Amino acid sequence: MTNQNDQVMVGDHRTILKSFSRALAREAHVLTRQPDLLWQQLYNRLQWEGEEVEARLAPERERRTAPWLRLRLAPRESSALLRTLAGHTGSITACAVSPDGAIIVSASRDGTLKIWDAQAGRGRFTLAGHAGSIRGLAVSPGGSFIVSAGGDGLLKVWDARTGTARLTLAGHTGAVDAVVISPDGAFIASSSADKTVWLWDVHTGAERASLPLSGGRTCLA
Repeated sequence: MTNQNDQVMVGDHRTILKSFSRALAREAHVLTRQPDLLWQQLYNRLQWEGEEVEARLAPERERRTAPWLRLRLAPRESSALLRTLAGHTGSITACAVSPDGAIIVSASRDGTLKIWDAQAGRGRFTLAGHAGSIRGLAVSPGGSFIVSAGGDGLLKVWDARTGTARLTLAGHTGAVDAVVISPDGAFIASSSADKTVWLWDVHTGAERASLPLSGGRTCLA
């Protein structure tokens, strides 16, 4: 039978392992590009985690003589931060999560969409096909497809499981600013700088209706 001291030790080990795991997840976007920064990044995260973790770091810190960047203040971020997803080369214009929470989709001014594994934080696919920035996106209610709205005036329908393009929807004469998918997944609505809202058939890509609007920029919700 395990005694009380053993139980306390196991509890301490779990606390330390959770701290290391959390730090690795938060720094994964840096370490995948620069694995040589492993010690520096982990130390700068873990030095604020309490005495038990600090005791594990101390011997390695004392052993190191080569210069490395050491933070004097804790990172200014929410404690709720799980990880950072990095890969776009332009600013991110839109982001959505699939209904089941399995994937995250991001759109960028670099002209691409990225599908991310929400649990692992890794990129699954990069979707390229628009000429110019992507201004909006929507994930279908069932999570099987994604629609992107481009500054090139086009909408594209993508297979969320394979990353392949299904359809290109052309008709707007200005940049497409926003897109939504109906709750039953049967049609797509898009709004554009050309001051129109278009309704599209999801399966065929055919136009269902074109609604002219007056005033400024349209918005879908």
